[in-house]
Amino acid sequence: MLDPTYIYLRYSALKLHFQSESYNCFKYNFKTRANSTTYYKAKGKQFYGAMAKKLKKVEDVDNYIVANITEGKVFVGDMLDSHFNEWKKRNQSLTRVFSLDCNYLAGLEPNFNLWFETINNQHPVIVKKLLQKEISLETVCIIDRMVGFVDKVNITEGLVWPQLRLLIKKYQPFILCDKDKMKQVLLDEINK
Repeated sequence: MLDPTYIYLRYSALKLHFQSESYNCFKYNFKTRANSTTYYKAKGKQFYGAMAKKLKKVEDVDNYIVANITEGKVFVGDMLDSHFNEWKKRNQSLTRVFSLDCNYLAGLEPNFNLWFETINNQHPVIVKKLLQKEISLETVCIIDRMVGFVDKVNITEGLVWPQLRLLIKKYQPFILCDKDKMKQVLLDEINK
């Protein structure tokens, strides 16, 4: 069984990673001010214990927490196995998910550049479809990794976009894929 303190420390680092513009869990090697002493003062210790019993591998801890945070479940007590299972399914077939999402976007808007265009301060097509859950967060992150649209789009709306932008930027290091392969998939889909 994994140590609940270890899970608490990983959770603290990952939560901070996704909520802070300046903290990067990889750069700081998952170190935060949290420690074994703060664990005993933390709320929700029973959730860390339950997670320790159910997760068998160390890498599953990060994946479980990331899967839930990307679904908006930031409090450890709100985290669900179903989010983790869906996340695993998407990431095991990431090339297929990416291909289907790119095909869907190309069907809506054949001009790739218009996927990122803001008209009348509206979210661009790619962001709208992400918010509507028509495409996956992984697809948006992969495309941003290729073209860097997140820092280029002109969205002045201040409620949804700042948090979504941060999520897209912070989630990218967790997506393991062959960039060249994904680039070819994207080219194939937009050139059909």
